[in-house]
Amino acid sequence: MQFRPTLSVFVATIFGACGGVETSGLEEFMSTSQAATGSVGDGAGAFAPDTSWKSERKRRSMLGLAYGSGRAVVVPSEAAALQEAVEEPAGSIRLLQKEGHAALGENRALDAIALFTKAVLLEPTVAEHYIPLGRALLSFKLEAQARAAWETGHELDPENAQLTFHVADMAYRKGDHERASRLFDRTVQLDPQHAAAWGRLARLAYFEEDDDKAWRATWRAEELGETIPALLRARLAARSPEPLR
Repeated sequence: MQFRPTLSVFVATIFGACGGVETSGLEEFMSTSQAATGSVGDGAGAFAPDTSWKSERKRRSMLGLAYGSGRAVVVPSEAAALQEAVEEPAGSIRLLQKEGHAALGENRALDAIALFTKAVLLEPTVAEHYIPLGRALLSFKLEAQARAAWETGHELDPENAQLTFHVADMAYRKGDHERASRLFDRTVQLDPQHAAAWGRLARLAYFEEDDDKAWRATWRAEELGETIPALLRARLAARSPEPLR
């Protein structure tokens, strides 16, 4: 019997390359593996059993910011002690950012969240501080909080290409493809060299059956080094042969 891929398999193949589809089977396997080996490091946050000490660590790493409103809102009672203890905010923020990126690179997500949260609390109106905070939150599978952080930063600076990209990507994850497409378009207007945004536009344009846009975005993404799945290219070519450039 000949195997025919379903639409869900096709979508997963195309969007899996850019993080648009979650691999639940892999997560289930990792959950079993982590439980068997007893590994509960920060990087295994999505797979390790949620023990009480880990929940407390997560809570403490996020002290000072509340995310329930869909934005990252400073909680004055929690932030005051930190703000008063720092004598030189500028120098401290540079150190916090450096240590936060190091922690994220070492797969210590909770440490990174705590460090980037402190940077935001010291300068809550600086939009760029919300970029690494959102990445750290997402690395620990805190998607709603990551979305809130990036939305807050984007409201502070709508012309920041990276924040625009992250907000667009979260809109796609949420299924708001119209907003995602509009914000990815805005991202490449702000930064024409943003390869990942061009790649996302190619995928969205294909599913919107805007083949001319899909081809233009595909070419630009590939010129910038972004990989476009071969299956997407093949399906696009079958529906609309690649035009001459």
